[in-house]
Amino acid sequence: MHRMRRFAIPVLVGIVMLKSAGMAKYMNRGVPGVSVPDAIIQRLTDAPKEDRQKISIEICGDLISKMKHCCQGAHLMTLGWDHCVPGIVQAAGLA
Repeated sequence: MHRMRRFAIPVLVGIVMLKSAGMAKYMNRGVPGVSVPDAIIQRLTDAPKEDRQKISIEICGDLISKMKHCCQGAHLMTLGWDHCVPGIVQAAGLA
């Protein structure tokens, strides 16, 4: 991000909502440049199925909160969970 400052353009972080541990593992195997940490995969593995959406909202909010110091916005890829956006904004501390 320090090298990007010289271009003086906004940078967005891209965040995909993870729907399951299996999806996270698939992304690690099949999507170049993606690295889902083991701790996030374990968190999704441990979550009961009915809590996965809530956990995914928390993960997205946490990532945005941690990235907002170096990015000017976030591109959320909700993959059909568009109704979760308000919860993500709240979890990120932006509401």
